[in-house]
Amino acid sequence: MASSLHWFKTYAKIDPVVIHLPNRTTISAHHSGTVELSPCFILHNVLYVSFFHFNLISISQIVSTLPYSLTFTFDFCKIQEMNSLRMIGLAKLRKRLCYLTYSKMSTPLPFNNSVINHTVATPITISNIWHFRLGHLSGNKLNILCQTYPFI
Repeated sequence: MASSLHWFKTYAKIDPVVIHLPNRTTISAHHSGTVELSPCFILHNVLYVSFFHFNLISISQIVSTLPYSLTFTFDFCKIQEMNSLRMIGLAKLRKRLCYLTYSKMSTPLPFNNSVINHTVATPITISNIWHFRLGHLSGNKLNILCQTYPFI
């Protein structure tokens, strides 16, 4: 769910979708569309909820409709493409919510309020790809790995 139409790459008017809030009230969404967090991290069927002052990403919706893998630890969530295991997003845990802090793009993320705060652009090199795939090994460990397995 997004709180502003300007974050949508495309959107269209839809039949109202009723959203049940935790305080037992309901609101309606009248628009749905596509939000591109990066060229490889695209969310479809995002609801526009003008009432909200924040943006929400549904984990269950991501894993059931997109070829992404999410790995949770005590302080972050790593989002990867399922086939290549390339990291496309990283969310830090704060106050029991995950805030997206990294997405593979060079411009700031459109969700710049309470759920997503900023982006970090990292040049993609061969060592960075292995760094992301192997769970953030240090440079020293990557060098040892390259010496042991020179075909990597």
